[in-house]
Amino acid sequence: MLGLQPTVEIAKQRFVTRQAPPYQVDLLHELSFAGAIKKVSLPTWCEAYQIEHQTDMSGGDVAEFFRQEKFLDIVTHNAADIVALTELYALWLKYHAPRAFLNSLEW
Repeated sequence: MLGLQPTVEIAKQRFVTRQAPPYQVDLLHELSFAGAIKKVSLPTWCEAYQIEHQTDMSGGDVAEFFRQEKFLDIVTHNAADIVALTELYALWLKYHAPRAFLNSLEW
């Protein structure tokens, strides 16, 4: 993309317990127990874990907002998603991450 070459392949293995650094955690995959339960949206996960996540748009609205040149709204939506994902990852790490994964992390 844009002539940039990745320097590290981060998606070699889907399961975090089989990965080597650098780790790549797919929260949707992890929280849905490898697809065992229905995949739900970020706002739904945030509601379930009582994480504040308020935006006036969803990911499906981005294209229309872009056409309307509502760039600040898109940035605000993305920033809210990043904050929510950070909190969700912290909760996953604390309560759901496999011990084998936790043992491999350098604290």
